[in-house]
Amino acid sequence: KERAAIFSGIPVPRLMTALYTFAGLLAGFAALIYAARRNTANPEAGLGIELDVITAVVVGGTSIYGGRGSVFGTLLGILLIRRLR
Repeated sequence: KERAAIFSGIPVPRLMTALYTFAGLLAGFAALIYAARRNTANPEAGLGIELDVITAVVVGGTSIYGGRGSVFGTLLGILLIRRLR
């Protein structure tokens, strides 16, 4: 797919850099919100939520073995997990 994009004239390296930069920006913003809500800047503040994240993604319809999934399904999985707690 990347090769086809290059042949189509899409600047793949620049696009990938922009996408990774945007994802890092969103992760930093999420960390700021998380730290503000928890009133802590402890580096171990997020430990233990990995299984919750994986569960929400799988409940949302994404295969853990790769394949297809959607952000909308993941959001529904998060809402369902939060509702059950």
